[in-house]
Amino acid sequence: SDMSTSADLQFVFAVPPSYSESTRNALVDAAYAASISNSTVIDSTSCIATVYERKFGDSVVENDKRNILVVDMGHARTSVAILQLINNAELAGDEMDVDEEKSNEEEKKIIEPIDRDNSTDKSGSISKVKILSSVSCPTLGAGIIDIVLYHHFRATLPSLAKAEFKSNSRSGQKLLEGCRILKHLLSMLPEGNVTVETIGNNEMDVKLSASRELVKQLCQGEVLDKLKSMI
Repeated sequence: SDMSTSADLQFVFAVPPSYSESTRNALVDAAYAASISNSTVIDSTSCIATVYERKFGDSVVENDKRNILVVDMGHARTSVAILQLINNAELAGDEMDVDEEKSNEEEKKIIEPIDRDNSTDKSGSISKVKILSSVSCPTLGAGIIDIVLYHHFRATLPSLAKAEFKSNSRSGQKLLEGCRILKHLLSMLPEGNVTVETIGNNEMDVKLSASRELVKQLCQGEVLDKLKSMI
C-alpha cells in the first residue's frame, strides 16, 4: 500500500502477445512515471503457463507429461493456448533439443521451473511447462455478450422497442450495464432477472429476463463459433 516501498517490489505486467516492442516500452515508461521502477513485461500466455506450473506442477508423475488446453477470455480479448506439463525426469534424459526446435518465430517456448518458497517437494521433482501453441483475438471477449443482449432486448421488449435512445446515451449505458449484470447472474444461475430503472417509454422501469440457453443461442455466431475456430 505504501508506494515508497515500490523499489523493493517486482512488478510484472502481462500483455497480449501481439503487443509491439514500442507498446511494451511505453508501459514500462508509464510504470516508471508512477514510481514503479522495478517492472517486467511478459506475454500473457507465458504468464498463464507459469501460473499453471506453480499450481499443478507436482500433479504429474515421474516420466509423464500432460497436455492442457487453456482458454482465457477477458472483457475485450481472448487467448487460447495448448500447454504441455512435463516431469523433470524426462527432461533430464532429453533436454528437449530446444535449439533444433527453433524453426521459426513461432518456436515452442520453455517456461523454467519456479522455486516454490525456495524449496522442492520430497521427491525433488520439478516440472516444466512448454507452450506448444497459442493464438489471441483482440476482438473477441465477454463484452460481446453484453452487446448481444442489448440488441436482443431492444428488439423484443415493447417498452424499449419504441424508446428512442442511442447506445452512448445515458439510457443506453444503463441498459448495457443491466445486460452486464444479467450476464454475471447467468454465470451462477440457469435463469436471471435484472430491473433497470427509468429507461423505457415514459421513464418506466424495465425488467430484463434471460436464461443461459437463450444467451447460448444469441451468442452462437458472435462468440461460440469464433471461439471454436480459435481452438
